Amino acid sequence: MDKKQIRREMRRLEEELAASGSAALRSEEIFRQVEALPEFRTARTILAYMSLPGEVQTPAAIKRWAESRRIAIPRVEGEQLRLCLYEKDKLVSGYKGILEPSANAAIISAEEVDLAIIPGVAFERRGDGIVRLGHGKGFYDRLLPQLSCKKIGVGFSFRLTEGIPSDPWDVLLDDLITA
Repeated sequence: MDKKQIRREMRRLEEELAASGSAALRSEEIFRQVEALPEFRTARTILAYMSLPGEVQTPAAIKRWAESRRIAIPRVEGEQLRLCLYEKDKLVSGYKGILEPSANAAIISAEEVDLAIIPGVAFERRGDGIVRLGHGKGFYDRLLPQLSCKKIGVGFSFRLTEGIPSDPWDVLLDDLITA
């Protein structure tokens, strides 16, 4: 399958997930596994994301994590993702209606991130790491090379597949957690 076909199949599976009503429970299971990682326990700054429907749901975990850590959330600026400090009362509707930090949010540099939690449309385990397929705009393709920390993909188990086409600029993730 090509990337468009994979994305189309994942949208179909998202609809099945929505109909099952299990997204919240499965998201919490994924984040329990994330919280058990040694890198999570020692991280002071964590990159997370504000979830779209069909993705691992992040709001509850981010709120919990923000009590003891700095949470960086991406804000779309042109073709780039700018990492900003999460403040729950200062989120605005941004790119495609996704909640993101407001324009006056404090900036967090990629070098400050100790652990990155990365969403994806589909993932594939390969010998040298995890291949990630995104929505096709390249935002994470441009961000991932800037991160020197451990990069963990999170996704529902149906997102784990085989045969994802990859490009020379793709950055492999270090691990994948599913439920």
